[in-house]
Amino acid sequence: MKKAFKTYFWLFVVLVVAVGAFLGGLTFGLSKGRGQGRVTTEARLQPLLDYAFPKPAADLRSLTGTVKNIYGAEITLDVNDPDDYLPHLDGTARAVETRTVSVSSETQIVLIDTRQIDSNGNAKRTPLQLSSVKNGDRITVFATENIRDAQQFDAVRIELVQY
Repeated sequence: MKKAFKTYFWLFVVLVVAVGAFLGGLTFGLSKGRGQGRVTTEARLQPLLDYAFPKPAADLRSLTGTVKNIYGAEITLDVNDPDDYLPHLDGTARAVETRTVSVSSETQIVLIDTRQIDSNGNAKRTPLQLSSVKNGDRITVFATENIRDAQQFDAVRIELVQY
């Protein structure tokens, strides 16, 4: 009986060690394969991703955003972060940055009304004053310098488009 017990005991120990080694190897292999598969897949699909969602230019001279506040000759504008341009698979919104736009007497402010089309197919353009721009309006501001990362800049042109 003792000999049979010893045999079964060692058989059980070998079986537990073998199952443990198998599960450990399986876990290690799966995690290693996932990591390498992800790297390989990202390397193969990156050109397609870049084609479908190209990176914004490094030199941005216009931004579109929502007017948050107007104080004197400055407009506080909420714009989408240019570095957060890829779609969010979890459904979260894009990152928003706040920029300050200075308006001078040389700044052109134009209303583009796409509801009124002229004989050439162009939308009607009407010059505006800064007082016509309201909180919540969606505007595009243009500058002469690169404003990609500028927190404050001077606008040379502001366009308010109505649909």
